[in-house]
Amino acid sequence: MKTCGRKYKLLLSFVLLLGVSEWTIRDSMASGFERNILSSGKNAGFGGAAVSAVRGSESLLFNPAGISGVRDYDVSINISPGSQMNGAPHSVSGHVERSGGVFQIPFTGFVSYGIGDIGGGFGVADVGSNRIVFDDVVFVENSALRAKTESDLNFLEYSFGMSYRIVRGLRVGAAWRITHLSGHLTTSTPHASGFTQNEFSNFSGIDLGGYRVGFQYDDFIDGWGLGASFRNRADITAEGKLKAKINNSVMGEESDTQMLITLPNELKVGIHFPFLMETNMRLEYGWTQYNSVQNLDFQKPGQIDSVFQGDVSTHFSAQTQLRIGVGKDEVIGNWAVRGGYVYTSPVVPKEFARTIFFPPASIHSITLGTGARVDEGLNLNITLEYSFGAGDGEIQGLSEVIMREYSYKAVNVHSGITYRF
Repeated sequence: MKTCGRKYKLLLSFVLLLGVSEWTIRDSMASGFERNILSSGKNAGFGGAAVSAVRGSESLLFNPAGISGVRDYDVSINISPGSQMNGAPHSVSGHVERSGGVFQIPFTGFVSYGIGDIGGGFGVADVGSNRIVFDDVVFVENSALRAKTESDLNFLEYSFGMSYRIVRGLRVGAAWRITHLSGHLTTSTPHASGFTQNEFSNFSGIDLGGYRVGFQYDDFIDGWGLGASFRNRADITAEGKLKAKINNSVMGEESDTQMLITLPNELKVGIHFPFLMETNMRLEYGWTQYNSVQNLDFQKPGQIDSVFQGDVSTHFSAQTQLRIGVGKDEVIGNWAVRGGYVYTSPVVPKEFARTIFFPPASIHSITLGTGARVDEGLNLNITLEYSFGAGDGEIQGLSEVIMREYSYKAVNVHSGITYRF
């Protein structure tokens, strides 16, 4: 009877994950490449430092070696509603405009099962959801013409993984990743009498060759542990539509086109250990090979060749992330207290700053969270995140290149439910 109940709960969890992920594809707002802190009510509280300490179904996202760290069924569902605001110069005068607050709801959901030394699971995660929109952009002073720049690219990752405990304390794991890209991209370029605008819309593409591998080791005597994970690159060719405009007048017919975009290799290494007064500390280093992304490549449409602006140059630098997290259980009754900080190095060079990218600056993220077991097998977690960054980048002025500030601010609330049965 107990087995039948578990099978029913697992089937219900699977249907729920598929349904919510489909809702996420339709309604969530996304852009850019990846988020500094992924949607996890618990691990966001540690600044996303999870590669050495994560256990159960969420391990599919951070380090698949942790799947077998929890026996029986483990279901985790997280949402991270929040808002972000960007500032960037647009017109040749260098005037800095602010985007409106953009609301977004990133989502993750996972199911795993562990028995003996083996564990397996599947899940879905919105790994890239940062939308940047500037409406009514004035490129030419004292003109009624208005342009639009927008980046709305959504990366959704489906994963299926397994983990095996080799000896006591040592686990290895691997996951197959399916990465789906969808969204829109609008670029605008000023000229003497107005602007040229390219709208790349309704893009969709998939990469089936992704994987994530990792290991974890725990010292049960002194309470410390370490872990590492590696994610390979996903090269996605997305098909969509291209429409070109000059001063809001459509030039030619809408054309079919393709965009090639890469989600690059990523390596994470981390450690956790007991600190003062039974406090748990996590430290993590991450490196992402964004320097392999030098362009967003577009197929050249012949019928609107005269107004096609070509590939979008990025010239990204490799990204480094440093994460620090601390936490202590049962601080206020049954509730834990957690805090974290993330430093993300600049990816966009000052010479190639664009309104559709993050600013050419370091991004700093601060988190504060809590969580508790509220019922047998049921845990609730919630974390508040504030991220910010600002730096000067180049823009072509009236007669010379000038420097102006690009900025980014975001507030997110990561909330999650984990149920083990």
